[in-house]
Amino acid sequence: MELKITGNWELVPDNEGLGNEREWYRPGNFPETEEAYFSPAFLFIHPFKNYHTVWIKKEFEFETRKDKIVYLVFFGADAGKVWLNGEFAGGLTNIAGKQVFDITKLVSEKNTLVIEFDNITPQKFGIWKYIYIMEDSTVPEIAKKIVNSTPKWVDSLILYSVFIRNFTPEGTFNALTAKLPYIKSMGANSIWLLPIHPLGLKERKGTLGSPYAIRDYYEVNPEFGTKDDFRRFVETAHSLDIKVIIDLVINHTSPDSVMKKVDLKFYKPPARQRNLDYGWTDVEELDYDYAPTRKYLTEMMEYWIREFDIDGYRCDTANIIPADFWNESIARIKKLKKNIFMLAEGDDPELHTVGFDLTYDWNMILTLKRIDQGFYGLDQLFEYVQSQFQYFPQYSRRLLCLENHDTPRTPVMYSKKARIPFNILKFILPGVPLIYNGEECGIEATPSLFDRDTIDWTKCENALLDFYREIIKIRKSFSSLNYHFPDGFDYTRDHSHYKVHRFNSEKFVEIVFEEQTLNTHLISNGKLKKTFPAM
Repeated sequence: MELKITGNWELVPDNEGLGNEREWYRPGNFPETEEAYFSPAFLFIHPFKNYHTVWIKKEFEFETRKDKIVYLVFFGADAGKVWLNGEFAGGLTNIAGKQVFDITKLVSEKNTLVIEFDNITPQKFGIWKYIYIMEDSTVPEIAKKIVNSTPKWVDSLILYSVFIRNFTPEGTFNALTAKLPYIKSMGANSIWLLPIHPLGLKERKGTLGSPYAIRDYYEVNPEFGTKDDFRRFVETAHSLDIKVIIDLVINHTSPDSVMKKVDLKFYKPPARQRNLDYGWTDVEELDYDYAPTRKYLTEMMEYWIREFDIDGYRCDTANIIPADFWNESIARIKKLKKNIFMLAEGDDPELHTVGFDLTYDWNMILTLKRIDQGFYGLDQLFEYVQSQFQYFPQYSRRLLCLENHDTPRTPVMYSKKARIPFNILKFILPGVPLIYNGEECGIEATPSLFDRDTIDWTKCENALLDFYREIIKIRKSFSSLNYHFPDGFDYTRDHSHYKVHRFNSEKFVEIVFEEQTLNTHLISNGKLKKTFPAM
């Protein structure tokens, strides 16, 4: 028996410190409230506002069986106190790894789980990964599954993300084609293009609109060029051994999408639209309960593979689109192109079981920010990596990034001292590294998604660019750095050093981080190969 706890909780602020005195942890004593908390928390939205202390409550049912040990397992949570059915279950601590409580004597068929979080700061998110209730195990069933359909080339992937509008002064496919030798010279071997389709006019954000408010899935944005220009871009990339994936945004469209001229029932009725919950005022949600919606979208996915030979999709908001749709549509497009690559913008382990090759590791960003701010030590990142192996399916692969189009730039998010070592971590930890749209130049300004805002390449830090080229070369030189599974990673702490070990049947590499300076040393076969000073 196993239960994953996620979704809405009741939330009550307690700035006056009344909760323990009034025993809010007991069933029936929790105050009535209209405030809600959602877990796992989203790391870009501080869920606790300006509160000093909050209590959250979740009710759930669990089928208990005799002679079974029952565990409550947190895979990512901040310091807090936990009660189950009015009894104290234990205290959560500020660690990034797994925390386990034996609740055998506390659990029943109907349960009330209450958690108190106090001393809240902007760094506290409460529950930022999944909670499980499990019998006789602290490893969920999902982690026992094996996923093995990922194309082999994904293991050596260096993914470069491009927003065409802002990457060059021209903002076109042709201008990007001319930049392909630059991208290849850096060592990237795959490009993810943010949405390439025409954008809506209705409720448009900014001057040119959000690339995620698409009007027509079967056309290219005329701002970028023509379909022939796009085909030429893909062909040129392939000639340079660079894969091309495009953004697939199929949770929603612009309000004036051409799909409305085909069938209004493609869309959820107003009462079921959730776009405003996310602040998405320029889109409307599609209805996956309506079979023709699924057919239209799957055929569109086939179109771009068949007509333009793209290599895969980065799937926007993949976790809020029904899993059975992904299972069916991915199986179908793999009949067209067996080695098609699927990247999910989402971090639910279940996504790996329905055809996705890669999922976002959003919480690596959270963990690194906490390390930079002194909230964690570096060891917490390594504990976090190891804990993920315990709740993702076997042979799952994760996308690692310091920034992307949803975040500020790296120089804004992290201290100068942290940038080089954090980038090294991105390239040497298990997972696929992402470089976003000029990130390698150290530019501070975050390009607008809604207007023409060309990257100022004249501000590129040449030393940082050289570093990227070198660390990518190192990544490609050691096969153990392209092995992304638990038997190829461990770490130790030795006085003032952290030592990360990456290994496979061919190579052993040790990466040593100095705790105080964050200077980094690469060692192979007992010999120092390279030292990277922190900035």
